[in-house]
Amino acid sequence: MGTLFAYSLGISLPIIVMFAIYKLLLSRMTFHRFNRMVVLSIYATAMLVIPLLQWFAAQWGANNNGENATIGNIAAPLISIMEKPSEMSLMALVLGIYIVVSLLMAIKTLISYSRVALLIKTSEKVTHDSFTIVFHRKMGIVPFSWGRWIFMSRKDYEEHGEYIVAHELSHLKARHWVDLLVAEVVIAINWFNPAVWFMRTELQDLHEYEADEAVLNNSSVNKEDYQLFLIKKTVGARFAAIANSLNHSSLKKRITMMLSKKSRSKARMRVLALVPAAALALVFVNNPVVASTLTTVSSTEINEALPDKDSKKLALTAAEKMPKYPGGERELMNYIARNINYPQSAIDNKIEGRVVVSFVISETGKVTDPQVMRSVEASLDAEAVRVVSTLPDFIPGEMNGKKVAVHYVIPVTFALSGDDSNDKNVVTIPSGDKKQSPLYVVDGEITQDISSISPNNIESITVLKNAEATARYGERGANGVVLITTKK
Repeated sequence: MGTLFAYSLGISLPIIVMFAIYKLLLSRMTFHRFNRMVVLSIYATAMLVIPLLQWFAAQWGANNNGENATIGNIAAPLISIMEKPSEMSLMALVLGIYIVVSLLMAIKTLISYSRVALLIKTSEKVTHDSFTIVFHRKMGIVPFSWGRWIFMSRKDYEEHGEYIVAHELSHLKARHWVDLLVAEVVIAINWFNPAVWFMRTELQDLHEYEADEAVLNNSSVNKEDYQLFLIKKTVGARFAAIANSLNHSSLKKRITMMLSKKSRSKARMRVLALVPAAALALVFVNNPVVASTLTTVSSTEINEALPDKDSKKLALTAAEKMPKYPGGERELMNYIARNINYPQSAIDNKIEGRVVVSFVISETGKVTDPQVMRSVEASLDAEAVRVVSTLPDFIPGEMNGKKVAVHYVIPVTFALSGDDSNDKNVVTIPSGDKKQSPLYVVDGEITQDISSISPNNIESITVLKNAEATARYGERGANGVVLITTKK
């Protein structure tokens, strides 16, 4: 779920920036269908186009930044490391709140759809060629439409049936209900962003403007009579936001728009202002600080808010003085590069990806409780945990002059490539450096290959090293032992 939250955060600014430009330059124009397409395009750009551009940029960067090294003729990885604190507990709490509210939004929408289905099932219906009128008995609800159904009471049909059908049929022909479904999905994902709520309201307004325009384009309809009809139907409860209710939009705004002079065609060119706005938003979300923050959020799990299982204390997410690796980040990269061992089974099966490992740096600087936060494949997960478990002591973090335990996260990227790299920032593993694989023990049984184990079936991974490993497994444990417990 952390990935969804990170995605939601990433699309927030593009939506805000582009919608603000739209409101400033286009919202007062009388091109209702054009404006509707612009609003829907903002959704598409923010939620699909920009993330895809980010993905392509990341792929291009991965292929051109020299982060791979070659061992002999076998493609093997170097390690991409992000050394920074992960604000685990607070972030996990925020993630939990996000998930709960998103679920509530989704449930609310599903309830609305079930209410529509119940009305269709229990009400009298009259079917026409392209639509069906549903005569419900809920007198307090104004007429509305959804899908291919127009909902109204018998009384409304007898008094204003012609206008109601003409208006609601315009909604059905334009498939406005699809727009509202998209808006509801976006709100469920991005509910904390005020812009998405305003965008739904904007769509509802545009739907009413478009339907009013379609009715008034009929030469047999008297504009004053139609406006009087709208005034009469202003009072009444609206149905859920998934449907187009007759009085969803402000009556004053609708009549004002009816009386407005048609905008000049070339005013549509203002939409081009959205291009630099989208580009600016893309630059911002690709900023290294923002990108790394979203990566950390993406790797967050709710259970990270729980205390360290081996300690009664809650490890801090940040400290006044953060723990430091002796020699700094570069030396940390060198250590992992020297000690990593790309599992042969993963190489044979061409498996690669990023394993995100969380751990706690204790008050004494020791690395404790390494856990896989983002899994790729069992052998890669186990190797990442093994290497992190062997890290030498850090300089511990401090808070108020006292040494404290602090959470850290290291993403370890396993990437296969046959290209040599001359990048001075890349640590090259000598071709003669043949590291031995650790001993794998799965549910008490020694095994040579763990590639067939699904990461979803792994309960825990524990690493034994040095004397502890040889004491239990003799010489077979000389290169370390990885104990894997699967879910029962």
